[in-house]
Amino acid sequence: MADIKTLKVFRTVAACGSFHAAADELNLSVSAISMQMRDLEKFAGCLLFDRSRKPPPLTEEGRVFLSKTDEVLTAWNNLEGQAASSAETGRLRMGAVHTCLSSFLPAALKILRQQYPQLDVTVHLGTSHELEADLLAGRIDFALLTMPEKTISDLNYHHVVTEPLVVIKSDDLKGETAAACLAENPIVRFNPQARVGKLVDEILSKHQRKSGSKRAAMMEIDALESVQALVKEGLGVAIVPLLVGVDLPQGIVAMPLGEDYQRELSLVAPRTGPRIAMADDILGLFRNAAQSVVH
Repeated sequence: MADIKTLKVFRTVAACGSFHAAADELNLSVSAISMQMRDLEKFAGCLLFDRSRKPPPLTEEGRVFLSKTDEVLTAWNNLEGQAASSAETGRLRMGAVHTCLSSFLPAALKILRQQYPQLDVTVHLGTSHELEADLLAGRIDFALLTMPEKTISDLNYHHVVTEPLVVIKSDDLKGETAAACLAENPIVRFNPQARVGKLVDEILSKHQRKSGSKRAAMMEIDALESVQALVKEGLGVAIVPLLVGVDLPQGIVAMPLGEDYQRELSLVAPRTGPRIAMADDILGLFRNAAQSVVH
């Protein structure tokens, strides 16, 4: 079946008067255009070009088909115009993992509001798995989440930023290094069902195997702000994602775990949907927001 790109090529060939001129105009090879036109003739069920002449002009049937093609392209251009204008108004449903609230998400939303002042933005918080399900069900348009080991084929994943994982503790708790903090104090950790929680579990398990220490007492919680609040009160230490440049609450210090410990945040969108035309803009502003925090 012919697609809109093939119809646009046909329109260009007709306007240029030859395959060679159209190839120059579209930066394609003559053979590529010739192949597309033969496929279009199969679709149309008639000969569109009189190949007994050089360059081949349109046949009578070709001129009729061109008229119908122009009607289709006009309708398509109107649809594109409506999509572009409606993208800047209405409601944008944005999903994000909880930990982004204390990172660059507020800065990204500020830029979004500046660029699209007529757009109403709602933010839905959840785990990465929950947000992927919301995207597939059409409940949200985009989501900022932790990159999975295995992606879902119906979703597009775009890297935004890599966040180091660090150990945080209050000033009065023991431990001068990340390893010492984990060995000498109770642990406050994220829900292990969340992707960042699974990363934390892997780090803790690796630390215990390396140090030979017993599993420390733990408290589980979902939100980064809540983890920080418990850490500030001296109830334990925690492993959290912390983008360079993000300030911690007073009384909390961060200790690096090393370059091997990090999580990747990605902007994810369904492959089709009402806001796909905005995907590149949304991705760009989230990347810019993350970089502005780092710098």
